Amino acid sequence: MNPGPPTYEVYALKVGEKHYDQSILLLHQPSGVYLDVCTWMWLILGGPEPIVVDTGFTPERARQKDWFNLTPAPEMLRRMGVDARDVRRVIMTHMHWDHLNGHRYFPNATFYIQQKELDFWTGPAARYHCFQQFVDPEHIANVVRLNYEKRVVLLDGRVDFAPGITLHWVGGHTAGLQIVEVNTPHGTGVIASDVCHLYRNLEEEIPAGIIGDLPLMCLGWERVKALAHPSRLYLPGHDLLALQHFPGPADGIAHLK
Repeated sequence: MNPGPPTYEVYALKVGEKHYDQSILLLHQPSGVYLDVCTWMWLILGGPEPIVVDTGFTPERARQKDWFNLTPAPEMLRRMGVDARDVRRVIMTHMHWDHLNGHRYFPNATFYIQQKELDFWTGPAARYHCFQQFVDPEHIANVVRLNYEKRVVLLDGRVDFAPGITLHWVGGHTAGLQIVEVNTPHGTGVIASDVCHLYRNLEEEIPAGIIGDLPLMCLGWERVKALAHPSRLYLPGHDLLALQHFPGPADGIAHLK
């Protein structure tokens, strides 16, 4: 009898918080209303080794951008019994600074990135401020260096990453944004990242204000809905409500279940 694909536990780890004008996260909503949001990284446990999704940021860089309640990725991982130096595989949903800045915390990891994402940030459109303001050039250069060191795997579209874990290119927010479909004991879960910064983006079909391709952003909502278990088994990129929807084992940690 075929036992089926393995199952995993998915955790969202909060690395910092910020007050954001809602007009940035909810397109065409009135400005001057501020929302408390956070940046997440994610941890997948249950396989032969831990898998990290995105790297968060260093406190030094985050303070420069007015983030607070900062906890570096290695500390959040330690709370889950994981040493960042032992992590061998990191999935990058995209290369905005708040998802990529902590890559130095993983000296022994290989990074999995969509080819479209790296092509965009090393291509001509990245010269424009409307895109450039969301990345740090040295981070992009470091990814190129990591690629030269054979520590980057460039992906093309849908990828069977591991039994029970599938990566899906969706684009929209950035050219190569990808989401992570994970088989959990509670149903199919999705690390949606910035397909939806907030639950409201997807559930009310309101785009975020940081857009690479608006039609693809909207279609990304449909992909998350189609993949995730109907019990709302998905995690947005920046919504503190995940801590209420999916209480976890420690402060600042949500458990997708």
